[in-house]
Amino acid sequence: MLAIGAVVLAAGRSRRFGSDKRQHRLGQQNLLQQSLSKPLALGVPTTLILRPDDSSQLAALVGDFIDQPLLSIVYAADADAGMGHSLASAAAGMVGFDQVMVLLADMPWIEVDTLRLLLSRGNSERIVVPLHRGRRGHPVLFGRRWFTALGDLEGDIGARELLRANSAVIDEVEVSDPGVLRDVDTPQSARPRP
Repeated sequence: MLAIGAVVLAAGRSRRFGSDKRQHRLGQQNLLQQSLSKPLALGVPTTLILRPDDSSQLAALVGDFIDQPLLSIVYAADADAGMGHSLASAAAGMVGFDQVMVLLADMPWIEVDTLRLLLSRGNSERIVVPLHRGRRGHPVLFGRRWFTALGDLEGDIGARELLRANSAVIDEVEVSDPGVLRDVDTPQSARPRP
């Protein structure tokens, strides 16, 4: 059985949103808690990547998950330099896993069944990406072979170049879940859809 981990990237500044979108309420939880709930519902050890200045508001950010034994927190010192740096901070904690699913905190509508499907397709050598109506989405599942490359990332493009340069090892999995494409950038994009 493969050892599986998850990383939730939540170290952005929410500049387009106008306030801290991680704390935007979505029903009974905030946006970040909704996103964290998905991998944790599957019993997957989950690392949350935050900014160093988030330590003072940790309880407000993670709510009841603060005592969740499967959740660990990493404060990315270089988070303001971009998503690549946040991913590199997460890579240090990937030791011991065969595959790690990288989720974005501002994509709270991904279904748990979608994560389960992606995990069933992963292995230690490949990269798994969901595909919805012909468009690639999130989360991305990286096999152990790619952890060193993730640790070397810099800047604000995340793993995009890594995916582009290694298309031969990417498995696209067709999903019916529009949540793999839907993120929250503005208050309007956080509104429920009919």
